[in-house]
Amino acid sequence: MKIQQHLLEISSLWVLILLLNFALGDDELITEEEHLRLINQFRRDFAKKFNVANMHELKFDKNLRDIAENAVITYIDWNSDRYKTWRYTIFSSYWNQKNFNTLFDSLLMQSEKEILETIIQREDSTDLAKQDHEFIIPGQKAIGCAVKDGRISPTTHGEQRAVMLCLFGPEGYLATFYEARGPPGSKCDEGYHNKDGLCGL
Repeated sequence: MKIQQHLLEISSLWVLILLLNFALGDDELITEEEHLRLINQFRRDFAKKFNVANMHELKFDKNLRDIAENAVITYIDWNSDRYKTWRYTIFSSYWNQKNFNTLFDSLLMQSEKEILETIIQREDSTDLAKQDHEFIIPGQKAIGCAVKDGRISPTTHGEQRAVMLCLFGPEGYLATFYEARGPPGSKCDEGYHNKDGLCGL
C-alpha cells in the first residue's frame, strides 16, 4: 500500500511538472534523473577546469526533498538547519536542458577570481534570489528539490511562475570551496573514489 501511495505521489509531481512546463511553453522537458546527470556533469567539468580535487558527485536525498517541499521560501529562516547542514538555491526554470546549459556555460566562462568574488558577495547578502554558486561547492554530496508556487519570482507582467527550490547537503558553509586545488578526484572523502574527476561512491 505504501509503495502504491509513493508511486502515486511521484506520478502527481511529474504531472504537475509537465503541465507547468507546457503552460510556460517549455518543449525541452527532461527527467529528474537527467536533471541530476546534468548537474553532476557540470560539477565534473568545473572540477577539471579549475583543478578542484574534492568535487563530490551528488545523489538524491529524500530528507532534503521533504524539507524543500515543506519550506516557505518567502521567509529567510524557514529552517534552523539552513547554513548548518544544508544550503539552497532557487531558480525559475526547471527540468529544462537549455536553461541548465546556459547557466552552467556562464559559470564555466567566468574566471576563478570572478566566481570567488560572487561567492563572497552572495554570502554577505540576505537576498533570496537564485544563488548559482551552490552548484559548485565541492563538499556537497546530496540534493533534494521541490516545485514551489513562485511567490518570490514575479515575471515582468506581474504573473507568478513556479520555481524550483533545491537543497544541498551536508555542508552548511563554503569551506570546501576554499580548499587547496589539485588533480580532480584526488582528494575524495573517505569511502569515495575518483570517477573521472568526481568523487563518487
